[in-house]
Amino acid sequence: MDVKFTYIKSIFDNEILPQSRHEMSWDKFCKILSKPQIVKNKDDVGLISPVEYYSEDDALDFTESGAVRRCSDNVKAFYALPVDVDGQMSIADAQERFKDYEYILYSTFSHKSPKKDYAECFRMFFKIKEPISNADFLCRRNALQEFIGSHDKSTLACSRSFYVYSCPENDAHAVYFHNQGIGLDVLAMPPKIEIPYVSDTSHEPPS
Repeated sequence: MDVKFTYIKSIFDNEILPQSRHEMSWDKFCKILSKPQIVKNKDDVGLISPVEYYSEDDALDFTESGAVRRCSDNVKAFYALPVDVDGQMSIADAQERFKDYEYILYSTFSHKSPKKDYAECFRMFFKIKEPISNADFLCRRNALQEFIGSHDKSTLACSRSFYVYSCPENDAHAVYFHNQGIGLDVLAMPPKIEIPYVSDTSHEPPS
Protein backbone atom coordinates (compact mmCIF):
# COMPACT_ATOMS: atom_id res chain seq x y z
CA MET A 1 0.00 0.00 0.00
CA ASP A 2 1.34 3.42 -0.93
CA VAL A 3 1.32 6.18 1.67
CA LYS A 4 -0.49 9.42 0.95
CA PHE A 5 0.64 12.35 3.07
CA THR A 6 0.80 16.12 3.22
CA TYR A 7 3.85 18.29 3.72
CA ILE A 8 3.69 21.91 4.87
CA LYS A 9 6.51 24.37 5.46
CA SER A 10 5.29 25.89 8.71
CA ILE A 11 3.03 25.08 11.65
CA PHE A 12 1.15 28.26 10.74
CA ASP A 13 0.44 27.03 7.22
CA ASN A 14 -3.25 26.06 7.10
CA GLU A 15 -3.66 25.59 3.34
CA ILE A 16 -3.57 22.20 1.61
CA LEU A 17 -2.39 23.00 -1.90
CA PRO A 18 -1.72 20.59 -4.79
CA GLN A 19 2.00 20.75 -4.01
CA SER A 20 1.23 19.83 -0.39
CA ARG A 21 -0.07 16.40 -1.43
CA HIS A 22 2.31 13.47 -1.93
CA GLU A 23 2.15 9.72 -2.47
CA MET A 24 4.89 7.10 -2.34
CA SER A 25 5.68 3.59 -1.18
CA TRP A 26 6.02 2.87 2.53
CA ASP A 27 9.72 2.06 2.09
CA LYS A 28 10.40 5.38 0.37
CA PHE A 29 8.36 7.20 3.01
CA CYS A 30 10.56 5.64 5.69
CA LYS A 31 13.72 6.50 3.79
CA ILE A 32 12.96 10.20 3.36
CA LEU A 33 12.37 10.50 7.12
CA SER A 34 15.55 8.63 8.07
CA LYS A 35 18.03 11.52 7.74
CA PRO A 36 17.90 14.30 10.34
CA GLN A 37 17.97 17.94 9.35
CA ILE A 38 20.48 19.88 11.42
CA VAL A 39 18.87 23.18 12.43
CA LYS A 40 19.10 25.84 15.13
CA ASN A 41 15.35 25.95 15.78
CA LYS A 42 12.73 23.25 15.34
CA ASP A 43 10.55 25.68 13.38
CA ASP A 44 13.19 25.72 10.64
CA VAL A 45 11.92 22.41 9.24
CA GLY A 46 8.66 21.41 7.60
CA LEU A 47 5.87 19.27 8.96
CA ILE A 48 4.34 16.06 7.71
CA SER A 49 0.97 14.40 8.23
CA PRO A 50 0.16 10.86 6.95
CA VAL A 51 -3.35 11.79 5.87
CA GLU A 52 -5.16 12.49 2.63
CA TYR A 53 -7.30 15.62 2.54
CA TYR A 54 -10.45 15.97 0.46
CA SER A 55 -10.11 17.70 -2.86
CA GLU A 56 -11.49 21.15 -3.59
CA ASP A 57 -14.67 19.50 -4.89
CA ASP A 58 -15.46 17.62 -1.65
CA ALA A 59 -13.87 19.66 1.16
CA LEU A 60 -16.08 21.27 3.80
CA ASP A 61 -13.94 24.22 4.86
CA PHE A 62 -11.79 26.63 2.87
CA THR A 63 -9.38 29.47 3.57
CA GLU A 64 -10.04 33.02 2.41
CA SER A 65 -7.98 32.33 -0.70
CA GLY A 66 -10.19 29.34 -1.58
CA ALA A 67 -7.70 26.62 -0.65
CA VAL A 68 -8.66 23.49 1.28
CA ARG A 69 -8.20 24.31 4.96
CA ARG A 70 -6.00 22.10 7.13
CA CYS A 71 -8.63 20.96 9.62
CA SER A 72 -10.28 17.78 10.90
CA ASP A 73 -13.43 18.17 8.77
CA ASN A 74 -11.35 18.03 5.59
CA VAL A 75 -9.38 14.86 6.45
CA LYS A 76 -10.42 12.01 4.16
CA ALA A 77 -8.23 9.10 5.30
CA PHE A 78 -5.20 8.07 7.35
CA TYR A 79 -2.34 6.16 5.72
CA ALA A 80 -0.21 5.66 8.85
CA LEU A 81 -0.67 6.14 12.57
CA PRO A 82 1.42 9.04 13.92
CA VAL A 83 2.35 9.05 17.61
CA ASP A 84 4.24 11.62 19.68
CA VAL A 85 5.93 10.33 22.84
CA ASP A 86 7.24 12.96 25.24
CA GLY A 87 8.18 11.36 28.53
CA GLN A 88 5.47 8.68 28.66
CA MET A 89 7.95 5.90 27.87
CA SER A 90 11.54 5.44 26.85
CA ILE A 91 12.69 4.45 23.37
CA ALA A 92 13.70 1.05 24.75
CA ASP A 93 10.23 0.62 26.29
CA ALA A 94 8.58 1.53 22.98
CA GLN A 95 10.76 -0.92 21.06
CA GLU A 96 9.72 -3.68 23.43
CA ARG A 97 6.03 -2.70 23.57
CA PHE A 98 5.63 -2.51 19.78
CA LYS A 99 8.17 -5.14 18.71
CA ASP A 100 5.60 -7.02 16.60
CA TYR A 101 4.60 -4.02 14.48
CA GLU A 102 6.04 -2.19 11.50
CA TYR A 103 6.99 1.38 12.35
CA ILE A 104 9.64 4.03 12.15
CA LEU A 105 10.83 5.97 15.18
CA TYR A 106 12.89 9.12 15.29
CA SER A 107 13.95 11.49 18.06
CA THR A 108 12.48 14.99 18.03
CA PHE A 109 14.34 18.29 18.25
CA SER A 110 13.81 18.45 22.03
CA HIS A 111 15.11 14.90 22.65
CA LYS A 112 17.33 14.91 25.76
CA SER A 113 17.04 18.66 26.06
CA PRO A 114 18.12 20.02 29.48
CA LYS A 115 15.05 22.26 29.36
CA LYS A 116 12.75 19.24 29.64
CA ASP A 117 11.75 17.49 32.87
CA TYR A 118 11.89 14.21 30.93
CA ALA A 119 14.72 13.03 28.74
CA GLU A 120 13.45 11.09 25.74
CA CYS A 121 11.22 12.74 23.14
CA PHE A 122 10.46 10.87 19.96
CA ARG A 123 7.93 10.28 17.24
CA MET A 124 6.60 7.10 15.67
CA PHE A 125 4.77 6.36 12.43
CA PHE A 126 3.05 2.97 12.40
CA LYS A 127 2.34 1.23 9.14
CA ILE A 128 -1.37 0.34 8.95
CA LYS A 129 -2.98 -2.56 7.18
CA GLU A 130 -5.19 -0.37 4.99
CA PRO A 131 -6.20 3.30 4.71
CA ILE A 132 -8.62 4.37 7.45
CA SER A 133 -11.38 6.89 6.85
CA ASN A 134 -11.57 9.88 9.16
CA ALA A 135 -14.87 8.59 10.61
CA ASP A 136 -13.40 5.14 11.34
CA PHE A 137 -10.37 6.76 12.95
CA LEU A 138 -12.44 9.06 15.16
CA CYS A 139 -14.62 6.31 16.59
CA ARG A 140 -11.55 4.21 17.43
CA ARG A 141 -9.47 6.90 19.12
CA ASN A 142 -10.09 5.42 22.58
CA ALA A 143 -8.81 2.04 21.42
CA LEU A 144 -5.84 3.67 19.69
CA GLN A 145 -5.06 5.68 22.81
CA GLU A 146 -5.02 2.46 24.82
CA PHE A 147 -2.83 0.79 22.21
CA ILE A 148 -0.16 3.47 22.23
CA GLY A 149 -0.35 4.03 25.98
CA SER A 150 0.06 7.80 25.63
CA HIS A 151 -1.45 10.36 27.97
CA ASP A 152 -1.20 13.07 25.33
CA LYS A 153 -4.56 12.93 23.55
CA SER A 154 -3.53 15.67 21.12
CA THR A 155 -1.20 13.19 19.41
CA LEU A 156 -4.33 11.69 17.79
CA ALA A 157 -5.76 14.98 16.56
CA CYS A 158 -6.90 14.37 12.99
CA SER A 159 -5.35 17.41 11.32
CA ARG A 160 -2.20 17.59 13.42
CA SER A 161 1.06 17.82 11.50
CA PHE A 162 4.42 16.65 12.82
CA TYR A 163 7.90 18.08 12.43
CA VAL A 164 10.17 15.96 10.28
CA TYR A 165 13.30 14.40 11.77
CA SER A 166 15.58 17.18 13.02
CA CYS A 167 18.11 17.90 15.75
CA PRO A 168 20.22 20.80 17.02
CA GLU A 169 23.66 21.43 15.56
CA ASN A 170 26.22 18.80 16.51
CA ASP A 171 23.65 16.83 18.47
CA ALA A 172 24.95 13.33 19.04
CA HIS A 173 21.66 12.14 20.54
CA ALA A 174 19.69 11.85 17.28
CA VAL A 175 17.98 8.45 16.98
CA TYR A 176 16.28 6.73 14.05
CA PHE A 177 14.92 3.20 14.09
CA HIS A 178 12.89 1.18 11.56
CA ASN A 179 11.19 -1.90 12.97
CA GLN A 180 10.05 -4.65 10.62
CA GLY A 181 6.75 -6.27 11.53
CA ILE A 182 3.04 -6.47 10.83
CA GLY A 183 0.80 -3.62 9.77
CA LEU A 184 -1.55 -2.32 12.44
CA ASP A 185 -5.15 -3.45 11.83
CA VAL A 186 -7.04 -0.38 13.02
CA LEU A 187 -10.44 -1.60 11.80
CA ALA A 188 -10.11 -4.66 14.05
CA MET A 189 -10.11 -2.37 17.08
CA PRO A 190 -13.44 -1.85 18.87
CA PRO A 191 -15.27 1.32 17.79
CA LYS A 192 -16.93 3.59 20.29
CA ILE A 193 -19.55 6.02 19.04
CA GLU A 194 -20.89 8.20 21.82
CA ILE A 195 -23.43 10.09 19.69
CA PRO A 196 -25.31 9.05 16.54
CA TYR A 197 -23.28 9.77 13.42
CA VAL A 198 -25.02 12.36 11.27
CA SER A 199 -23.47 13.70 8.07
CA ASP A 200 -24.77 16.52 5.95
CA THR A 201 -22.17 15.78 3.30
CA SER A 202 -21.20 12.91 1.03
CA HIS A 203 -18.44 11.90 3.44
CA GLU A 204 -18.63 8.27 4.47
CA PRO A 205 -19.90 7.21 7.92
CA PRO A 206 -17.80 4.82 10.02
CA SER A 207 -17.93 1.12 9.16
